[in-house]
Amino acid sequence: MIHGSMVDRLCAWLEDNIKAEVGDSAHIDLWASLPDGRNVIFEIKSGGPSMHEQLRKGLSQLYEYRYRYRDALSAPSLYLVLPEELPHEWLSDYLCTDREINICFLRNSQTEPEFHRLCPNPVRP
Repeated sequence: MIHGSMVDRLCAWLEDNIKAEVGDSAHIDLWASLPDGRNVIFEIKSGGPSMHEQLRKGLSQLYEYRYRYRDALSAPSLYLVLPEELPHEWLSDYLCTDREINICFLRNSQTEPEFHRLCPNPVRP
């Protein structure tokens, strides 16, 4: 239920504020084509007993989706959407700086994502 709510809120924000074309697939939680021509893929993690494990899974999923959908979504930026802050600061540096994964937070009933300060390509209206 939490996952579906996060997908719906992010989708509505992208359509209403960014004017993006959005969609999903059998694999991808949410993708978007932005008005500036960029393509983005969002993997949404709603939490669970081990956030570290969720991050590992999300990272590998994003790389897989970028490869599998390379013909449909050329050179997409990758976004990991989380319901809470990362448990360790080194994870932010690793994901954003080293892996060039954009991290954004979508907490509880929040309707607008917050992009981590190290995020290489935040989506802005």
